[in-house]
Amino acid sequence: MISRMSTAAVLVVFPALFVFCIDAYLAQPPLRTMVSRSDVGSHQQQIDISPEDTIVEEGDDVLLKCHIGNKKGKAVWGKDYAELMSVERLPFTDRERISVEGIGDEYNLVIRGVTKNDEGVYNCYVTSDGIDSQQRSNDAMLTVV
Repeated sequence: MISRMSTAAVLVVFPALFVFCIDAYLAQPPLRTMVSRSDVGSHQQQIDISPEDTIVEEGDDVLLKCHIGNKKGKAVWGKDYAELMSVERLPFTDRERISVEGIGDEYNLVIRGVTKNDEGVYNCYVTSDGIDSQQRSNDAMLTVV
């Protein structure tokens, strides 16, 4: 058994060896963590909450929900299977009436003063970022009465 006294003596007698060992230890490359495919898949972007079929009276406001977890691509809303708008840009001039609102991972579509022209099938999706694939919500029918 080595006593504290002999440990101190070893450090006094061999200080250069001790420093050499510490330097060699610190110079080692960091350990790499192995990541399995199942770990990578658990962080894929996905649609957590899809919009639902909604009936609204003409002139009222409507909110269609979309929650995107682990978003890496671009959040986009579609109407009748064509791009309606993305969070980054609105391709038409109706910016006062139609917007995307939400906090965090929410990308809710808000339509103010709904008209018959707003009736149709809506969905939200997140584009591919080159690693994660595109994800699309369920379709939701907006009916204006």
